[in-house]
Amino acid sequence: MVKSKHKEIELHPESPLKDATLECHSCKGTNMFLLGFMPSKVDAFLILLCREPCLRQLSVKESAYDTENWQALIKNKSLLDWICQPPSDLEFRQSRKIKPNQINRLEEMWKEKPNADIEDLTVVVPEKAQQPVLLRYSDPKNYRDVMEPLIKLEADYDKTYKESQTQKNIKVRWGWSMAKRRQAFFMFQNMDDSVRLVPGDELKLKYEENGQTKWKSKGHIVKVNNTDSEEICLELKNSRGAPTDPEAKFTIEFVWKSTSFDRMKLALKIFLKDETSISEYLFYKILGYNTKE
Repeated sequence: MVKSKHKEIELHPESPLKDATLECHSCKGTNMFLLGFMPSKVDAFLILLCREPCLRQLSVKESAYDTENWQALIKNKSLLDWICQPPSDLEFRQSRKIKPNQINRLEEMWKEKPNADIEDLTVVVPEKAQQPVLLRYSDPKNYRDVMEPLIKLEADYDKTYKESQTQKNIKVRWGWSMAKRRQAFFMFQNMDDSVRLVPGDELKLKYEENGQTKWKSKGHIVKVNNTDSEEICLELKNSRGAPTDPEAKFTIEFVWKSTSFDRMKLALKIFLKDETSISEYLFYKILGYNTKE
């Protein structure tokens, strides 16, 4: 679920609750990585509640629910047995066998192709020949010719991966900065720790109806509250026409910046054209030669 960016669970049609989608009793959120359950103090039933923000809000005021015994629906990287039963011996014998290395390759493929199946692993995509990285380079041009394509590959991967981190159905609360600029506060669920949001990062906030974009605006992160689910404060560039209904659901998208990769390519260009741009010691060290200071 983490690798494929799936967060919702729909029960089996033959289950007692039919094909219902599991959701928070309070905010109707369906993110399984936030959902948990707890018993009622009065009646003999369980309630589903998300960890952020609903559980935190309940725990600070009187409640009819036993918040101290709240438990997540995911334990040891697996759904609880009463939600998704382990396969029987017969089901296990009839299942398609897949090796660990195939699982890893498939999960990596999901980052760029969410609907990929195991059959896609057999599709051979011809790759452009890449010069091997050397221990020593004959000159700065040789170094540039090897490193520049690697920088482009890394930039392409970073762009694709960042843009795949889109999160939907996000509730927003609104506020104002000291400079009278509109601020949007929302919870961002960081599931794999590979993407860390920091102040200064740019995001796009978008509101859609029936598949049509009705409003959108870019903004910069001005504050991050570091919890299991990060609360982000996004200061918008243009808030005109923003839907401020507290029940409205938004889409959060990353705005990819190529700045760091452009600097790498510029450094290679300077290194190629101007041998005096760095010290003689570093010049030969970069090319792979031992030298004394």
